[in-house]
Amino acid sequence: MRKSSYLLILVYWTALLLLCFPMLKQSVLSYKLNQVSLAETKVVEQPLNQAEAVQPPTFSEILAFQGTDQAISGKLLIPSAQFLVPIYPTVTQESLLAGGGMLFPERSPQTDNVVLLGHHLGNQQLLFGQLLSLTKKDDLYLDYEGEVYHYQVTTTKIIKETDLSVLEETTEPQLTLITCDKPTQTDQRFVVTARLINRSSVTNEFVKTEQRLEKTTSKRNRQNVWRVAAVFFSLIVIGTLIILRLLREEEMR
Repeated sequence: MRKSSYLLILVYWTALLLLCFPMLKQSVLSYKLNQVSLAETKVVEQPLNQAEAVQPPTFSEILAFQGTDQAISGKLLIPSAQFLVPIYPTVTQESLLAGGGMLFPERSPQTDNVVLLGHHLGNQQLLFGQLLSLTKKDDLYLDYEGEVYHYQVTTTKIIKETDLSVLEETTEPQLTLITCDKPTQTDQRFVVTARLINRSSVTNEFVKTEQRLEKTTSKRNRQNVWRVAAVFFSLIVIGTLIILRLLREEEMR
């Protein structure tokens, strides 16, 4: 009976691990995102192609993630979601795990269609998962090269990954945000387009807003780590105790 007890507990732990795997994956990345600014980061040399860029990273890639030494090219602010994410000038797995990537860094927000890519890992409070909460007329801000570009969402839609029309230049300045429509391997993309309302210089008040959103984002990441850890280990302990109790009652019959 003792061997069968161990086997049953092992089966329960394995099933729980598989069930909670997506949350654990998000939790590990949340932890690492809060460590990136404190640690030495490595050089990234190999960019991904457009199709691969927004596919979910593997768990091993998240575990290996140590940040990127690329200087950020800007910051994307989503006030309605109390969220800020750094934007990098290239699209690599490391830059997409650290924030978002700029597909055409040579384009100017003043005149062009600026395209940003990012990961959606199932948690709408992590990286570009925030995009799924956006609705028409939501405000977005891009802090880029010393200026603030204020955009307003015009459309949100799901397209096939083979539909490259959203990457094309537009007659008016536009912001295009792209992520996967779900946190698993998929051939569809969730796309947000926003029109430019105005641009202005970075003010002290805007810097304070950035700092506040950075703190909120960091705090949310820490909360995500502790929340997932608490739920996972609580389920391990409670489930194991229930199994042992049931086995003990079975032996007494």
